[in-house]
Amino acid sequence: MAITTLLAALLATQANAANPIQRMAFPSTEGGKAFPLQMKPGEKTLLIYVLADCPIARKFSPEINRIVTEYAAKGVDCYLVQVDPSATVARAQAHLKEFGIKCPEVLDRRHDLVSFAGVKTVPTAAVVDDRLRVIYKGRIDDRFPALGVQRAPRRRDLRIALDEALAGKPISVARTQAVGCMVPMTRRMEE
Repeated sequence: MAITTLLAALLATQANAANPIQRMAFPSTEGGKAFPLQMKPGEKTLLIYVLADCPIARKFSPEINRIVTEYAAKGVDCYLVQVDPSATVARAQAHLKEFGIKCPEVLDRRHDLVSFAGVKTVPTAAVVDDRLRVIYKGRIDDRFPALGVQRAPRRRDLRIALDEALAGKPISVARTQAVGCMVPMTRRMEE
């Protein structure tokens, strides 16, 4: 059993060594740089893509905070990913403070993390495993079935995916459609 675990860890490390996103550093609200996709074997990372001025993302802030608090305690590394190319660390810190969110926010000005997960809309959540596979991508829950329509959530997709991932189960619904604001273009996208 221990040899199997060691072999799996070695293979995951070798597979990730070729992926440059794992070594990418992003400006962080915690000061300095963060490496959100540098993971140890068995770890999961939650990336929640946001825009500080997106009304739907703002309405999700209390639920995002509850998820971050609960799943960080279960060993999930949690990050907000600010997709505004003009964002500053000071504005990101103000965003966290305004909503009381208790996880780091990284600035993805060049949209490297956006491209990694294929995010088009915020808020979008992505759960990444230690092999750098996006095992869940989509909405936090279904409280916004369409733009301009809000209801009490019926399915808490992100929580279900995180619980399944932590239990070592396959994700029953690995992709859902997020409803919100479009990710703004970067200069690199415009060229």
